[in-house]
Amino acid sequence: MYQGDALPAEYRGKYLGADTLGHAVYANKIEPVGATFKTAYSSTLVLANDTWCAPSDMTMAPDGTVYFCDWHDKRTAHPDPDADWDKSNGRIYRISPAGMNRATHQNPADLSSQELIEWLKSSNEWKVRRARQQLAQNQDQSVEATLLSWLDESKTAEKKLARQALWTLYSMGDWERLTDENPQLIEQGLKHSDPVIRTWITRFLGDQYYLANSDLERNKAAGSLPLLLLLAESEKNPVVVSQLACTAKRIAPEVGLKLAAKIANRSEFLEDQYIPLLVWWAVEAHAMADSTLTLQLFANPQAWQNEFVRTVLIGRLMRRFAGEGSPESLSVASHLFNTAPDSSGQRMLLKEMNDGFKMLGEEQISGMGLTGLFNQVAVVKNESSDANVRIGTDAVELSQTLLRIWEADRDNLLLLEILMRLDNSKALEHALALANNKKAASEKRVEILAALEQAGDERVVATLLTLVKSEDAEPVVKKTLDVLARHYTADVGAALLELYQHGDPALKSQVLGILIAHPETTLSLLKLVDQQVLPNSILSTEQLRQLALHENEEVNDLVRKHWGSIQAGTAEEKLAEIRRIMNDLRAAEGNAEEGKAIFKKVCANCHKLFGEGNEVGPDLTRANRHDQLFMLTSIVDPSVQIRKEYLRYVLVTTGGRLAVGLLVEETDSQVTLLDEKNQKIVIPAEEVDELEASDISLMPENLLK
Repeated sequence: MYQGDALPAEYRGKYLGADTLGHAVYANKIEPVGATFKTAYSSTLVLANDTWCAPSDMTMAPDGTVYFCDWHDKRTAHPDPDADWDKSNGRIYRISPAGMNRATHQNPADLSSQELIEWLKSSNEWKVRRARQQLAQNQDQSVEATLLSWLDESKTAEKKLARQALWTLYSMGDWERLTDENPQLIEQGLKHSDPVIRTWITRFLGDQYYLANSDLERNKAAGSLPLLLLLAESEKNPVVVSQLACTAKRIAPEVGLKLAAKIANRSEFLEDQYIPLLVWWAVEAHAMADSTLTLQLFANPQAWQNEFVRTVLIGRLMRRFAGEGSPESLSVASHLFNTAPDSSGQRMLLKEMNDGFKMLGEEQISGMGLTGLFNQVAVVKNESSDANVRIGTDAVELSQTLLRIWEADRDNLLLLEILMRLDNSKALEHALALANNKKAASEKRVEILAALEQAGDERVVATLLTLVKSEDAEPVVKKTLDVLARHYTADVGAALLELYQHGDPALKSQVLGILIAHPETTLSLLKLVDQQVLPNSILSTEQLRQLALHENEEVNDLVRKHWGSIQAGTAEEKLAEIRRIMNDLRAAEGNAEEGKAIFKKVCANCHKLFGEGNEVGPDLTRANRHDQLFMLTSIVDPSVQIRKEYLRYVLVTTGGRLAVGLLVEETDSQVTLLDEKNQKIVIPAEEVDELEASDISLMPENLLK
């Protein structure tokens, strides 16, 4: 943000940004939006007439003029990070009003305290900050009286001076001593007409408590915290309220939870972009430490009527308690569930409870699970993040509560799934019976199978093996395969090998994917090829490349025997291919319509261009598409340069299953990969034996052949 006084007034308070690819420096206006802000184009400060010009960094000088660095290179993107960049052309430009003379620089260290006080009044923010820094270093208490008078609205009405006074006193280390001597300073600051002052006083109170070095200091700091409760009841400025929410997280639970509750009573902040989640993070930070107060504040009849609490907090609290997974937290979850005033509230809490159980892994985790970038674009396949997560006997009270409800509503799939997680045998038997009921609608049975997949129990294998061998509806069998893929055993492998040879052709692709994920069935499959029972055309080059990851010598021998050496082409071959294509491209102009069709067919499954496609790989909209050599190299030899966020990972489970894809998310409870078909494979953390990055790109070669 430009805070100088050398440029015309129209630029003051504007965000000046260097646009490397646009060869320009733009001025943008800053507009408040609730607790945050947005920017919008205002004007062009600099527009280069040289495409090599690449503004890359900016700063404001002591005299208020602006300097920007010009990278100045023929390439302003990064086609090759290891290239020999030309470092001789960089330059620095100074933006100043025409005819402006250069000012003589004054060293703040040479100024007296009174002169530094005068600098604090300057319209040049560089001088203001350096003066504040120097005063903090000097520790001259003689300036305190002046600064305190600036902070007193009855003596100084100028908000800018009040801010400088507060920040300078705090930077000098005098604020805590001054407020001890005169506690009214805090109350005076919290009532100040400037929301910036109220925001910083709130923050300082939280810092004083959070950073206390002893119980004595912490207890002293806690004495002023109730003042924040009064402020939260009436504060209208969303920036101040957002700071109140942040401070609520950092202070003692008995005050922090009450402060969060005060903000949650302010419905006008429900639609703010940040305040609702800031309040939740404050509640979440204290919920386990004081669950009794948490339920008193956020799970009473009045709270259920509060839209902020009902839509933002209660559901997340249930997920938090369920996700903790301890007997104590599950008991709290049971009490929270019993506060629901109606069936709608119960349904919401059941869903959040189930989502909380999905977070459980071998280790307990605190807080809500994070969502990865790819959750919005991927379709879950084969494995579920929450498979085989069962709570067992740790939740007797909760189990009994839910069982009573389920006995009266046996068609409730969500309840059924949760009870299976709670290791309820009746629920499991009921689910298997429903899944095996051929008289029921296929859609209903698929839903039941999805619940079995989510709850994950090895006891389902025998029944589902019978089901997968039957001539049942295709959607039912496909979902059954998903469940069996999770509970792979030798019997499952044998049944699927038989199904691949003699079953429904529509199932072959899914079955094959499961078979080649395990070395035992991979070897059995290759032996059938060797015996000419199956043709060698059943496996694609990409699938053959995956087989090598098993590192099984018998598998490798059979692959070499029937398919030869499967490996990437040599550098010379790829270079020749690039040259061949470049020659072809010179022969005629391109056709954009045909190119778009090819993009949709070949590229859009993994890449996005102008909003179309998926986000498995980099978004090509802002890629350096004018660099033909870079584009061709990336297509012909995709493994030559792989950005770290797009590295291909190879995962081996404790059961020997192999999975390959981008690493979407790795938490204490699960590992999520995204395969080349834009589908997620999610493995519980306790089942991961090996997880390593591969130097082979997920993007296949030979896309132009």
